[in-house]
Amino acid sequence: MSTILEKLKYLYFFMYAIKKIPSDTYPAIKLNNLILWGAFLSFLNPLQLPFWIAWTSILKSKELLPKHLIHQIAYFIAIALGTGFAYYLYIEIGSGLIHFFKNQSYLINFIIGVSLLFTGLIQLLKISKNKYT
Repeated sequence: MSTILEKLKYLYFFMYAIKKIPSDTYPAIKLNNLILWGAFLSFLNPLQLPFWIAWTSILKSKELLPKHLIHQIAYFIAIALGTGFAYYLYIEIGSGLIHFFKNQSYLINFIIGVSLLFTGLIQLLKISKNKYT
C-alpha cells in the first residue's frame, strides 16, 4: 500500500513539475495525418499486450502457431490488420449511432428512464424480499 502511495506522490510531483515548464520549451507532436496518429496511439495501447501475449502462448502451446519466422511475421501482420479493422468498425458503427440518435433525444431519455425504473423495481423487490424473510 505504501509503495502505491509513494508512486502516486512521485506522479503528482512529476505532473506538477511538467505543469510549471513553459509550453514553448518542448516541441509539440504534430501529425496532420489522422490515420497515422491513430495507428501510433493504438500501438501504444497497453491493454492489447496481455490479450495478444496470452493468445500467442495458447497458440504456441497447442502448436497451432509454427516457430518459423515467416509464420510469426504473418501472425503479427494479421493482428495489426485485424485490430485496424476492428477500430474501423468501431468508428463507423459509433458514427452511425451518433447520427441515428442525434435528433432522437426522446428515445434515449425513454430508454434510460425505463431501464432506471426497471432497476429500481428490482431493487425494491430485493429489499422487500429481504425485509420480510
